[in-house]
Amino acid sequence: MTAIDKALKDLHDLNIDAVVVTDVPHGPVLVFSHCVRNGPRQGDCYKVGISFQEDAYPEYPPHFVHVAGLEETRLTRYAEYSAEGVFWKVFSVPPSDFWDRLPGRMKNMKTYVEVHLVRFWRDI
Repeated sequence: MTAIDKALKDLHDLNIDAVVVTDVPHGPVLVFSHCVRNGPRQGDCYKVGISFQEDAYPEYPPHFVHVAGLEETRLTRYAEYSAEGVFWKVFSVPPSDFWDRLPGRMKNMKTYVEVHLVRFWRDI
């Protein structure tokens, strides 16, 4: 099972309806709807994608966060692209600063979504 397959299963176990998109740069990307719970965009909902630099999840978490339709940001974008008429910004934001210290049972999409994405939106 690949990293993307494992992360997809984790997201589905959290009742997050995610799909794998393969025909995009920096893919494959797991794409799902995500409503921001904090920071300057609190309450806004976006189509978000996550992708990996390594194929070793859960030991190595998703490295890139893709966001569709995002306007100005405080974070520097890694890349940008258009797919199916939607403009995406990609950010290189690995959570290794805390992920590496987590016990194995906590290296999962629940932690990624509830800790790392919260930090991402706070900083963006």
